[in-house]
Amino acid sequence: MAYAKAEDNHIATRKRFGHWEGDTIEFRGTKEKVVTTLVERKSRMVLLIKNNLNIHER
Repeated sequence: MAYAKAEDNHIATRKRFGHWEGDTIEFRGTKEKVVTTLVERKSRMVLLIKNNLNIHER
């Protein structure tokens, strides 16, 4: 994996706890519910967060 900044290379080595990657999963058939995923790079701990979107509150 390549990083834009040289000082961010320590993230790829996974030596320190606290660097997170996030993503969102949308489900086919419904756009009102999504799951946010967070993965900690060193421990590979995964958090899944269920989100209910209310399009009328945007």
